[in-house]
Order: sequence, then structure tokens, then C-alpha cells
Amino acid sequence: MVVNLKRTLDLSALGASQAGEAVRLACLNNADLTDSMELSRKLETEDIQGLLFPSVVGGDDNLVVYRANCGRRALTLQNELEIIEQAKRIAAKRKWAIGYD
Repeated sequence: MVVNLKRTLDLSALGASQAGEAVRLACLNNADLTDSMELSRKLETEDIQGLLFPSVVGGDDNLVVYRANCGRRALTLQNELEIIEQAKRIAAKRKWAIGYD
């Protein structure tokens, strides 16, 4: 995927101040999503296009894109068919693992 966003926020950069660190920690609390949802709504109303934040389970960072604030060419999916097939495989495994027919 190619992303061309001009107005983004990197949540990990908020740790530079005490207040920023408190916001970052509150938004990464996977037991209570209230703060992260509130921040999300605020960012969208402020025309922010994307939010980059670290994974709470490890691995690569995550990117949320607020499509309502993006132009038509802000996102380009280069390998669409590959991603669709991968999503189908994941869904099939999940369906089998929880016992649906």
C-alpha cells in the first residue's frame, strides 16, 4: 500500500512531555478504549488524515487512516488481489478455529 498523507500524528512522538505521555498511555490501554476513541473523533474533526501508533502486542506500528479527510489518491493499494486472498485465508482459519460450518 502506498500512503500519501500530509496531516498525520505519530502517537509515539507524544511521549516528549508528561501530558503527551499520559495521553499516549491512556490511548494504548487495550482494557479501556474510551480515550483512544475520543482522540480518534477529535483527530477526524480536526482534518487529521492519519494516526500512527505502536502495536500493544508487539511488531510493526499501526496506521489508522481517516478516509473522510483524504483525497482520492491518498491511498493506493498495489497488491489488492493478494491482500484479498490473504484476508480470505485468515477468515477461513478463524471460521474453522471457532467451529462454524
